[in-house]
Amino acid sequence: MSLQHSSQRGFSLIEALVALFISSVALLALAAGQLKSLQYANNSFQYTLAMIQANNAVERVWNDACACSMA
Repeated sequence: MSLQHSSQRGFSLIEALVALFISSVALLALAAGQLKSLQYANNSFQYTLAMIQANNAVERVWNDACACSMA
């Protein structure tokens, strides 16, 4: 048997595994970014709710103060 260098084109198993590993790392990074984005969105939502409640409390105080001054 003689060893001949063939000019085959294509991917070897090692190249395919490296590509799969790199793709997996990229997908994990995207998933982590998505999770962080959801956490920021939730924090923003909670902040907005707190601002609405604070605004409502201030309006109640002003309404009570105005009602007392008119009586």
